[in-house]
Amino acid sequence: MAAAAETFIATIPYGRTLAIPYGRSLALTRFERARILGARALQISMGAPPLVPSEGISAIDIAIRELESGLIPMTSVRVLHAGD
Repeated sequence: MAAAAETFIATIPYGRTLAIPYGRSLALTRFERARILGARALQISMGAPPLVPSEGISAIDIAIRELESGLIPMTSVRVLHAGD
Protein backbone atom coordinates (compact mmCIF):
# COMPACT_ATOMS: atom_id res chain seq x y z
CA MET A 1 0.00 0.00 0.00
CA ALA A 2 1.55 3.27 -1.07
CA ALA A 3 -0.82 5.26 1.15
CA ALA A 4 0.58 3.65 4.30
CA ALA A 5 4.07 4.91 3.48
CA GLU A 6 2.77 8.47 3.16
CA THR A 7 1.08 8.70 6.57
CA PHE A 8 2.14 8.97 10.18
CA ILE A 9 0.11 7.01 12.72
CA ALA A 10 -0.39 8.92 15.98
CA THR A 11 -1.94 7.51 19.13
CA ILE A 12 -4.62 9.72 20.61
CA PRO A 13 -6.58 9.38 23.88
CA TYR A 14 -8.72 6.31 24.58
CA GLY A 15 -6.46 3.98 22.60
CA ARG A 16 -7.50 5.29 19.18
CA THR A 17 -5.08 6.05 16.39
CA LEU A 18 -5.02 8.84 13.86
CA ALA A 19 -3.40 8.72 10.43
CA ILE A 20 -1.75 12.07 9.65
CA PRO A 21 -0.48 12.60 6.10
CA TYR A 22 3.19 13.56 5.93
CA GLY A 23 3.72 17.20 5.13
CA ARG A 24 0.98 18.37 7.49
CA SER A 25 2.08 20.56 10.34
CA LEU A 26 1.79 19.07 13.82
CA ALA A 27 2.32 22.53 15.33
CA LEU A 28 -0.54 24.35 17.02
CA THR A 29 -2.57 26.78 14.94
CA ARG A 30 -3.00 30.28 16.30
CA PHE A 31 -6.55 29.39 17.34
CA GLU A 32 -5.47 26.25 19.22
CA ARG A 33 -2.67 28.21 20.87
CA ALA A 34 -5.05 30.98 21.99
CA ARG A 35 -7.56 28.48 23.36
CA ILE A 36 -4.96 26.52 25.33
CA LEU A 37 -3.26 29.66 26.68
CA GLY A 38 -6.59 31.18 27.72
CA ALA A 39 -7.75 28.01 29.45
CA ARG A 40 -4.45 27.58 31.31
CA ALA A 41 -4.32 31.26 32.34
CA LEU A 42 -7.85 30.92 33.74
CA GLN A 43 -6.81 27.84 35.71
CA ILE A 44 -3.81 29.69 37.16
CA SER A 45 -5.88 32.75 38.06
CA MET A 46 -8.37 30.48 39.85
CA GLY A 47 -5.62 28.99 42.02
CA ALA A 48 -4.03 26.14 40.04
CA PRO A 49 -0.32 25.76 40.85
CA PRO A 50 1.98 27.13 38.14
CA LEU A 51 4.38 24.66 36.55
CA VAL A 52 7.17 27.21 36.07
CA PRO A 53 8.67 29.75 38.49
CA SER A 54 6.22 32.65 38.79
CA GLU A 55 7.71 35.61 40.59
CA GLY A 56 5.10 38.35 40.39
CA ILE A 57 4.10 37.91 36.73
CA SER A 58 0.59 37.68 35.29
CA ALA A 59 -1.30 34.44 34.71
CA ILE A 60 -1.10 34.78 30.92
CA ASP A 61 2.68 35.24 31.08
CA ILE A 62 2.96 32.10 33.22
CA ALA A 63 0.80 30.20 30.70
CA ILE A 64 2.99 31.38 27.82
CA ARG A 65 6.15 30.23 29.65
CA GLU A 66 4.52 26.85 30.35
CA LEU A 67 3.52 26.42 26.70
CA GLU A 68 7.00 27.36 25.47
CA SER A 69 8.49 24.85 27.94
CA GLY A 70 6.09 22.11 26.84
CA LEU A 71 4.67 21.73 30.34
CA ILE A 72 0.97 22.50 29.81
CA PRO A 73 -1.04 19.35 30.55
CA MET A 74 -3.50 19.91 27.68
CA THR A 75 -3.81 18.56 24.19
CA SER A 76 -5.64 19.66 21.08
CA VAL A 77 -7.36 17.08 18.90
CA ARG A 78 -7.56 18.19 15.29
CA VAL A 79 -10.16 16.59 13.03
CA LEU A 80 -8.78 15.90 9.58
CA HIS A 81 -11.33 15.58 6.81
CA ALA A 82 -11.19 12.54 4.52
CA GLY A 83 -10.73 14.67 1.40
CA ASP A 84 -7.54 16.38 2.59
